[in-house]
Amino acid sequence: MMVRPALLRFRWSGGRSFSQVLLLGLTLMLPGLVRAMELDAAREALREGRYEEVIAGAEAAVAANAAGESWHLLRLEALLAVGRYPDAEQALSEALTKETGSIRVRMLGADILRANGRPEDAFELIKAVRVLVLSQSWAY
Repeated sequence: MMVRPALLRFRWSGGRSFSQVLLLGLTLMLPGLVRAMELDAAREALREGRYEEVIAGAEAAVAANAAGESWHLLRLEALLAVGRYPDAEQALSEALTKETGSIRVRMLGADILRANGRPEDAFELIKAVRVLVLSQSWAY
């Protein structure tokens, strides 16, 4: 007869064993871990100059509503790097809509607006960062 550790024999409410609850928790965490690994791979691709690969991956992640500003930033940086300034400006509009509190998106956005010949709008975007920080200083 095999002796099982007491923790594995423990039953949660609903009759689930500890190992079932652990497996459920890991299953729920897995997509987040996979996205984190994909994000790391995309950052590496950006560092290596594989910009079109980054753009394609970031566009897919943004379309799938991947959480956080990181995919938007990668997409914007890659679009800037390959000189696709109008596309970068369109992606900036989308990023600003979804990441309303992102200072990093706004700062990169200022570069995008300057690259599109709109320095006044770039300055306004930077001024918006100041307003954002002053109005929500607790968040920064």
